[in-house]
Amino acid sequence: MAVLTETNLTNIKYEVKDGRLTFDNVRRYLFGILIYSVFVVGVAYFVANEESTVGWDTLSPAIHYIFYLEAALFIFHLFLLLFCRKKNLFNQKVLMVGMVILTYKVAVEPYLTVYMFYKDKGYDDVELIFIPFLIVVGLIIHIISFFYFVKRARLIEDEDTEPPKRVSVTLGLPVLFVLISSFSVLVRNGFLGNFELTFYVILFSVLFIGMLIGVCEFILAAYGVFRFPSFSVSPPRKSRKSNKKVYR
Repeated sequence: MAVLTETNLTNIKYEVKDGRLTFDNVRRYLFGILIYSVFVVGVAYFVANEESTVGWDTLSPAIHYIFYLEAALFIFHLFLLLFCRKKNLFNQKVLMVGMVILTYKVAVEPYLTVYMFYKDKGYDDVELIFIPFLIVVGLIIHIISFFYFVKRARLIEDEDTEPPKRVSVTLGLPVLFVLISSFSVLVRNGFLGNFELTFYVILFSVLFIGMLIGVCEFILAAYGVFRFPSFSVSPPRKSRKSNKKVYR
């Protein structure tokens, strides 16, 4: 990351200053994923507390801690939206860091809901080993994607350099291959159960991978905001001493 220059991040800078990652758009994004998170985790919590199905007391301490962590991050999420409203560099930095952290959070949350659905069907934790497996696969794809984003950024050597084309094809084919291979292994061994739940797993896994690829851009944007003053919503003003007239 230290080798990336401001010129390398020209495209990211545009998004931060005038594109999808402006101060106001980041706040809108955080509000949108808050609604999404409340729904997804709310469904999981509802299933967890249904005595006729799962039952809170039957869950492992690890799942309890996950719900407690969700509550703490929910408070943090609300804090960002309520107190980081004024456009200044400090709030921009806090929002950027929060956007990265909370994107990771909402990317993983659907698997908590899937876990509860499977528990509701009578599956035990051993049979649900495919969930951490899919998360690990997603994280590997995320790491590969991040280094790809960094490598692509280094190709921009001046502000007039056109960004490399066919990104979606170059990056998408290996990702698609890994996903298909992973699901093939899981389905062949009967880990995913009935078709309805399998559909949810596939849907949430596509969202999971998509968000982990998208957060790569968020990380670069946060790096730019912390590293380069020109990324700021209030960049330092240039000195006007040279424009002053001298009177004798």
